[in-house]
Amino acid sequence: MPDEPIIRPNFSGAPSIRGTRLSVYSIMDFHFAGDPPEEIADAFRITLDEARAAMTYIDEHKEELMPRYQEILDRNRRGNPPHIEAMLRQSHEKFVRLQAEFARKKAVAAQVGATDAPIAR
Repeated sequence: MPDEPIIRPNFSGAPSIRGTRLSVYSIMDFHFAGDPPEEIADAFRITLDEARAAMTYIDEHKEELMPRYQEILDRNRRGNPPHIEAMLRQSHEKFVRLQAEFARKKAVAAQVGATDAPIAR
């Protein structure tokens, strides 16, 4: 893999860091904000060379990247469509119910002194 470019198209064709699903679009906000490569590398758990390569790629291809980047920013500003928000709300409600049920079963198990026993369903 040493001869393989650090920045290459991912499964959707977006320029990405090789071996990851991390596209340069994810890094653009940080780069435009002036974050140093060390902070970008740390934030995305990539190497310093990968962060520098992404930043260089962004600088060298800014004109071709900007239309898609602007689409991403616009989409983020609009938020999720109502049907997605409804699904997220339902999922969160289910999570809260399961969490409460788990806590209840754990409390019952603790009362009978069986904290190490499997919780019955």
